[in-house]
Amino acid sequence: MSVLTIGAFDGVHLGHQEIFRKMKQIALNLAIETRLITFSPYPRVFFDSNFPLINSLEENKKLIASFGIDHCDVFSFHDICDMPANDFVAMIFERFKPTCIVLGFDHRFGKDRAGSIDTYRAHINSNQAFQQCQLIEIDEFQENELKVSSTRIRKHLLSNELKEASQLLGYPFFHTSKVVKGQQLGSKLGFPTANFERIPNKIVLPTGVYHTQTHIQSEIFASITNIGYRPTVSGKDLSIETHILNFDKNLYGHEIQVDFLEFLRPERKFDHIDDLKLQIISDIDLVKKKLGKT
Repeated sequence: MSVLTIGAFDGVHLGHQEIFRKMKQIALNLAIETRLITFSPYPRVFFDSNFPLINSLEENKKLIASFGIDHCDVFSFHDICDMPANDFVAMIFERFKPTCIVLGFDHRFGKDRAGSIDTYRAHINSNQAFQQCQLIEIDEFQENELKVSSTRIRKHLLSNELKEASQLLGYPFFHTSKVVKGQQLGSKLGFPTANFERIPNKIVLPTGVYHTQTHIQSEIFASITNIGYRPTVSGKDLSIETHILNFDKNLYGHEIQVDFLEFLRPERKFDHIDDLKLQIISDIDLVKKKLGKT
């Protein structure tokens, strides 16, 4: 027995969090657990391999757990993409026997997205064993009179509107990655960087320099992050690299989380390396001022 929800939940934004709050309230009253079902690959990625995601699956799972959901089950979308909606609902009830199902107002599923909350309602009404199951639909969630949606958040992120995106997410947009060895150009300049391992389909913000904060285990450090091609040193491939202030430990192979707080400046090509070094110093000084440090 559980309170159940189902969906892709890309971004785990304020609208999703409203679903979680309702689930936890019901679960607490009934002394049962909460369970979320999601999919891999993300359905839109299944149909468009270049579709940009706000979060990776692992990032989503950590967020879902942080909001108090007891269980997160990941279904292979390859296995169910052609499953008729009625068959999917029957499988859910047979496998999980939910006490309550909480769904968003725009929930669609099944082959050709033919299923809706009415499909669940019809199954409950036609099966005596499940007629005690409560079905709850959460209304559209709005922030500043505008609909909160993953689509809107993606548009904000790709337009470098970090503040607007964070307001809808309820947390700063972040990137979790294992630190990989780069060309060590930052170290040669006197500003060592942690280089990100690229995550398939994860949104990459527009090129430029960002004020960030970096989570390393239980500690949080001020940082600046560059997204771009390093034109001053004739770079060719896009890289994401973070300089962590007041930190000099080796992070290769470690997983870190970098929160993107504010866009500082566009990436630019400098005529001389020394000019680049002076700009990096200026970027660091700006971050320190924002933090109230000298």
